[in-house]
Amino acid sequence: MNGHFSALRYSDPQAHATSLRDFDQNYVQVEDGPFGSALTQAEFGGLRIYVESVDRGIVQHTHLNKNCIAMGWGRRGASARGARQVVETSAAMLRGGQDWMFRLKPGIELFGITMPTDEIDRLAESIGVSIALTRHAPIKPSARALANMQWCVSEVERQAPRMANAQVRASLREHLLENFFEALCESQPQGRADVTWLSHQQIVRRSQELALASPDRPPSVLELCAQLRVSRRTLHNSFLLVLGQSPSAYLRCMRMGRVRLLLRTVPASELSVGDAAARWGFFHVGNFAKDYRNLFDELPSQTPRARP
Repeated sequence: MNGHFSALRYSDPQAHATSLRDFDQNYVQVEDGPFGSALTQAEFGGLRIYVESVDRGIVQHTHLNKNCIAMGWGRRGASARGARQVVETSAAMLRGGQDWMFRLKPGIELFGITMPTDEIDRLAESIGVSIALTRHAPIKPSARALANMQWCVSEVERQAPRMANAQVRASLREHLLENFFEALCESQPQGRADVTWLSHQQIVRRSQELALASPDRPPSVLELCAQLRVSRRTLHNSFLLVLGQSPSAYLRCMRMGRVRLLLRTVPASELSVGDAAARWGFFHVGNFAKDYRNLFDELPSQTPRARP
C-alpha cells in the first residue's frame, strides 16, 4: 500500500490475499472462470480499513496478527457508489491470533477494520464495554450503527485525494473509532459461538492442514476420516456447511491454486508445468490441464510466468 490509501485490482487470489495488512491469509478460488478482485485499504496511525470484493467465489482462510482486534461485515451490491446495501445488520469480531474460514461470493463486498488491541482495550474499559474475545464472536449492531460505519467507509473513499493531510486522517480516525464503539455498544447479545459450527470449522481447517503437509501425496477422503477420527458423513457435512463444497472438490481447488502460484512465481526455465503439477499431486498432465482450464479459464501453459 502506497502512502495512506490504495485501491487496487488483482487477477490472482493469493496476490490479493498477501496484500492485506494485519492478516496472514490464504485465498482459494473455488468457482470456475477468470479471477478478478478489488481491494481498497486505508491506514490511520495503526487503525486500518479494508474493502474487498471478488468476481469468482473464493474461500478465505484468515489469521489475524497478534496485537490487533478486527471487526468485519458484508453488504450486497455492485461497487458503484450509492448502489451498496447492507447484507444484514450482523458482523463479527476477532482478537489477534485467531483465525476463521468462510466463503466469499461474487456480489458481496466485505468490509473490515483493524485496531491496536491495547488502545481498544483501554478505551473499552473506560466506557465499561467488554470485548474479552476468546474466539471468533458474532455481534449484531443496530441498523443505525452499521449504517454509520458504512458512512465512515464511504467518507474515507471520498477523502482519498486529501489523505496526505494529517488533519484529515485524524478526523477520519476519530469518526471510525466513535462509530466502531457505537456499533459495539448497540450490538444485541449473540451468546457464545455455536459449538457445533466451531467443530465443523476445526474439521475443515485440520483437513486443509493435512493436505498442505503432504502436497505430493494428497490424503484421500478415507485417510482424512481416519486421521481426524470422524465419519465420512461428518467430514462431508462439515465442508458443505462451512465452504459449500465437498472435501475432494475444495481440496482439489486449493491444490490447483498452489500450482498456479508456483507457475506465477517460478520462471519456466527453473520449473516445468509438469513438475509444478507433480509437486501438488497431479500426475496425469492431460487431466490436470483440463481441470486447470475449467477453473482458471486458461491452460497452465498460458499462465504468466515469473521472469528469470
